Amino acid sequence: MRSLFFLAGMAFLLTGCGADREHPGLKIKYEAMDAAQGLVTPAVIKDCADRIAKEMPGVKVVGSFGLSARGAALVGDLQPFPSGPNDNIVALMAPSTTEGLFGQEGKSYVGCSYRLLEGKLVFRGVHSPFVRRL
Repeated sequence: MRSLFFLAGMAFLLTGCGADREHPGLKIKYEAMDAAQGLVTPAVIKDCADRIAKEMPGVKVVGSFGLSARGAALVGDLQPFPSGPNDNIVALMAPSTTEGLFGQEGKSYVGCSYRLLEGKLVFRGVHSPFVRRL
């Protein structure tokens, strides 16, 4: 009986994963992310990593960078409607660790945001660690 509940719960969780791209607030972010895929070069990644190291010396990047639609939704300006001035923002995120007050390790994501303008990525800002739910 427990395994039946476990399987039903897992099916429920996995159903939400496929519908994420069609969410009204994230659909535009996924479209911008898809358009920016070819623009993320090693130079852009190195620039973002250098900016993070300069602005947040206590944060250590521990993984590879990747575009995140959910991250882009979190770093935009206040926007009450699904479509608006934040439509062309993309976020380049990477897993990171920070050291807490008592020496414990905190795992999160850190990254840079860019505006997608005329086929180019224009730097927007460095963003502090996000909890690992992206």
